[in-house]
Amino acid sequence: MSQKFSLVTCFIIFNVLVSISRADEICCCPNFQVKLKMEDPDGNSGTMPVTDNVGEGYKYVAKEDSNVMLSCDLIEKDHPAVKSVEYVFLKSYQMPASLLTLDTTNVVQLCGDSTDSTCTMSNVKYFANPGDDKESSANQIYQCKATITLIDDKLVKLWSHTSLLDVYVAPTYAPTQSFSKDDILEGKGYNKFECTLPDANPPVKPNWQYSPDDSNYEDVFTGRAARVAVLDDKIPSAVENQFSRGDMVLMVYTQAEDNGKFRCTGNWDPSPLTFEDYTNETISEHTTSSSTQSDNGALTLDVLSEIPSTTVFNVDSEVEFTVYVKDTPGRGIYQDVVYTWYEKNSEGTFQEMTLPTANGDLATTNEGRTLVVKDPFKYAASEFKMIATREVTGSDAEEAESAVLGPITSCNFAPKTLYVPTKRMVVYYLRRSDVFLDK
Repeated sequence: MSQKFSLVTCFIIFNVLVSISRADEICCCPNFQVKLKMEDPDGNSGTMPVTDNVGEGYKYVAKEDSNVMLSCDLIEKDHPAVKSVEYVFLKSYQMPASLLTLDTTNVVQLCGDSTDSTCTMSNVKYFANPGDDKESSANQIYQCKATITLIDDKLVKLWSHTSLLDVYVAPTYAPTQSFSKDDILEGKGYNKFECTLPDANPPVKPNWQYSPDDSNYEDVFTGRAARVAVLDDKIPSAVENQFSRGDMVLMVYTQAEDNGKFRCTGNWDPSPLTFEDYTNETISEHTTSSSTQSDNGALTLDVLSEIPSTTVFNVDSEVEFTVYVKDTPGRGIYQDVVYTWYEKNSEGTFQEMTLPTANGDLATTNEGRTLVVKDPFKYAASEFKMIATREVTGSDAEEAESAVLGPITSCNFAPKTLYVPTKRMVVYYLRRSDVFLDK
């Protein structure tokens, strides 16, 4: 059998309305695959994959002002059936439903159509909002396309999986701020401790610690977890003028446990990159002492911080949603707060969940304030909310309700799937089970 005749029998012509048959039994056909990779062309380890599966990264990270080389790796590009290959590199700050194409809004083409399978970006820049400058911002989602011309002039067009490039920027710390909080009333509803976090990417996280004598520090949640909230994104509009990201809120002040010093240290983790000249530093210190008087005033439930998971994940990842509420521990006529999580059902109403679920794919931690989703693909379209409730002796019960959290696909979700366009007739040999049609 001639090679030309084999090609005719190997390839299947189809469109979106035509059913697809498998041709695994014909072994002579090229097994085309496209993989998108990123690396530092200067060999300085400035670009690293965060999650990796057979060399195909879901996410890469690079230092700001470094160079990043994109590689569109076409498997079997040297097959005798291949006449020529052209490559296109695209980026977008919004996750596409399936493909990045030039007729899609907010897509930028890099390097132009070329027979070169690489494209180098120089001095990459980070933008907190990539959409503000989609041309210059490098922290976006990338995809490459290979257009293969066969020896019979038929075309095969393949897209790679999508990969997210994040650009890391180290923080610059100001001198440590020192505060003194004297004569705090025993049992005071809440006390705010400030921690002004410096700009950086990824964001600096606040690390709060406590010591009774400014010597041996321990995590601030130790022994007082139900009375502490450390705030992160996002702060609800109802309290955004009172609280900021990084603040620690200590509730129902207890002299025996809280007199001493609280300090906030920046926690910035640039893994897997290495910033040799960076160290975490103390941002603020708060010395506390209590009054001989007690506070028996009213307690008020307010949502302080709703923290969605903003991560790129794969099948083994977990996603967390956390809601912090102030004035939560009980005292006097106020009972302890109960946290209840709800999921929106198919009728569009929120239904109380029994946690953990029977198979453990949903559970709570952090005194019930954090919902852990252990199967993000199963719950990709789910929406959740949390309601904190408290009984009050001789009065109506109180409650505070969070905003809707999710769906998970609103996070930086980067699937690793190959797609074949079907808007017009194409020629393609289906061999891999992980190739899907773009609906």
